[in-house]
Amino acid sequence: MHNPPGEEDALNLAEAPDAPDALKAEVLELKHGEPEVNQWVCIVMLLICLALMAATAEWLVQSMKVVHEASHVEEGYASL
Repeated sequence: MHNPPGEEDALNLAEAPDAPDALKAEVLELKHGEPEVNQWVCIVMLLICLALMAATAEWLVQSMKVVHEASHVEEGYASL
């Protein structure tokens, strides 16, 4: 199993007996500190991303119809 570097590695290193105090303090701050981003900022960004995805999906479907009409691809293949 692939375990990319990140929070879990820092937590494991902080539990080592010879871990630096700065690392232990940073891990405690990450575990118990306040989030760095306001939840309303996250909600607004999520809504913006959803709107962009919806517009992009609609554009993709419309462009597939144009390609289908221009290229004589069977309708079953394009799944329109």
